[in-house]
Order: sequence, then C-alpha cells, then structure tokens
Amino acid sequence: MPLTSTCLCLLTRNRGDGATEVLLGYKKTGFGTGKIVAPGGHVEQGDAVAEAAAREVKEETGLRVTPGSLAAVARLRFTFPAHPSWDMDVEIFTATDWSGEPAESEEIRPEWFGVDVLPFGQMWDDAPRWLPRVLAGERIRAAFTYAADNETVTAEDITPLEFLMPATGEVHELFGLIASEMVALFGISRAEAVARINAHWQQFEFLGENEIILHEDEYYWALFIYFDGNVPDWSRNADRSGWPTRPAPPRDSNCWTIAE
Repeated sequence: MPLTSTCLCLLTRNRGDGATEVLLGYKKTGFGTGKIVAPGGHVEQGDAVAEAAAREVKEETGLRVTPGSLAAVARLRFTFPAHPSWDMDVEIFTATDWSGEPAESEEIRPEWFGVDVLPFGQMWDDAPRWLPRVLAGERIRAAFTYAADNETVTAEDITPLEFLMPATGEVHELFGLIASEMVALFGISRAEAVARINAHWQQFEFLGENEIILHEDEYYWALFIYFDGNVPDWSRNADRSGWPTRPAPPRDSNCWTIAE
C-alpha cells in the first residue's frame, strides 16, 4: 500500500552580498510542531504534486509560485516503525521564481536562513543528511528510518535520483528493472536507458495504489520504450536488427540525470 504522499518546497533567494538564503519556518501546529521545516503538506487524491506544492506554499507563507517554476530535486521516504501512521513519501521541489512577501500563517512562521547557517538543531534529525546536498544542486533519492523515540535517525540510504517522475516505491523499483533490462537487451549505458525512460514518462505521475504501468513487466516496457511502441514480435529470441528505434533524448535535456 502506498505511503502518505507529501511535498516540500525550498524557495531560495540571493542577498545583496551574493549569499543564498532559503525560506523555512517554525511549525506552529500539526506534524512537526516546534521544529523548523520547509513549507509543504499533503498531496491530496487527484492532485498533481507540483500543484499541491504551489498551493501549500501559498497557504503557509502567502508567497505565490507557479507549478511550472518548481524543479523536482529529491524524493525522500521516512519510516517510523514505532509510529507507522507517520510513514511518508516526500517530493522535494526548489524554486527561485516566486512573488510576494512571506507572512505568518496558522501553520508556519516563515524565516529566511542562509544556506551556510541552517538551524539543524531545531530541525528533524534527517535534515543535515540531505538538505545541504539538495541546496548545493544535487538530485537525490533517500530513505530514512527513525528510532523508537521518533526523533533520531537510525538508518539512511542516499543515492542519486535517476527518474524524474513522482511515483510510488513499487513503480520506482519497476523503473530500475526496466533500465537494467534495456541495458541487457540493447547494449546501451544505464545513463541512456534512464534518459529514455524519463523521456517516455516525464509528463506523468505514478502515485496510485494500482498503477496500470505495473500490469506489464520490465521486458515489455523495455521493448515498448526503445522501439517507441512498434514491436512486431515480442518473443525474446526475435531478430530486431531492422526495427526502427526511438532516438535517445538530446544530451542537453533534463532526461539525462546520471553520468555515463
């Protein structure tokens, strides 16, 4: 069953002296009360994640940001074995293009912090492990497990974020299997396989409980994507030498998320 889907948005600005600041805020109510957090909240059923993030920023800080100006930079999973109802998947966005002045709301008292002086002592224990990396321009996927005190991280796994699409853990696992299958079938690099998958699905989200993509296996999707749906013979021993392939996405596109 998919975990609770949430989103956070990191709005940044440059000060007159050239230093960069990020907008965080003191959480006044609800989950994380008393901690310094980024604006964000739940992704409701039927919401596009970027639209949900823009809405939460407006509700919590008064700032206006368009979904199109948000860049997806991280995908985090939090597990609380002592409090499973807190388990969640979080999509992290950044934005430098926004309007308005931050104002206190019922949820958050916003405040700008220099990215080199972040208030980690008042934040969740996971924050020092991923926030500086994202603010420095890295794109990551990470999982954090909390101890019985629900305050201390006991396990973490941080890897580069390969796939652009918001998705459940099960779908992300399938993306990885498709990439491996493409490498094995067609002799391309994993970077190219990932880029092809991103190009094929980057306009979609896969956050439902029974996504249709899961109805087929990695072999099916590897062929479908590589040959752009034109697959005259699905057998594994087919001679594919004359089949037209879909071109790989341009090297300067955002689909190339990992190095070759």
